[in-house]
Amino acid sequence: MRVPEAEARQWPRLTREARRCWYCRTTYPTSGHATRCEQVHEAETRRTGNGSS
Repeated sequence: MRVPEAEARQWPRLTREARRCWYCRTTYPTSGHATRCEQVHEAETRRTGNGSS
């Protein structure tokens, strides 16, 4: 469900930041998708007990 970089570059900077996963930097069509991706990374970090994702 990633957004092509060419499309994302057309969005305002704040929109791109809101729709980008903080951990893997993947850009999604909505901020909700990005939040879900971040939650997956955080769950994995808790599961493995380390800071890398």
